Amino acid sequence: MITILFGIAEVLLIIGSAGMLLSGNPNAGKTIFYLYFCTMIFIVTLNLGKLFKWLHDAETPFTVESAKNMKKVGQTLMAGGFIGMILFPLMEMFTGLDIYEMPYTFGITIIVVGMIFTAFALIFEYGCKLQQESDETL
Repeated sequence: MITILFGIAEVLLIIGSAGMLLSGNPNAGKTIFYLYFCTMIFIVTLNLGKLFKWLHDAETPFTVESAKNMKKVGQTLMAGGFIGMILFPLMEMFTGLDIYEMPYTFGITIIVVGMIFTAFALIFEYGCKLQQESDETL
């Protein structure tokens, strides 16, 4: 359900961004900023859906696949936040679109959340090794 809502928001933001850019609206930069981060969150939501489906269907959460999916979510968040922190100030500098300081706040927050997901992925990888050793001893 959330994926559908994000998909609808994506379509509306694309239409709004195109309209604002074509009309020369000074808030077009902010709309493009929201479109970028909404797209990134949409991709993360799709990956989280796969992760939760995998966790629901698996016997144990400590599997290589669950750790891999968590790591993918963390890496997507960290890369998206970092790229946003670099891309939008450059876009503001070269195009003159007004974005303010939002890329830094959003970018740092998203990078920290990505680091947390990556830390959980490492914990799950370690749990997977322990689970495998436990299964081998029995």
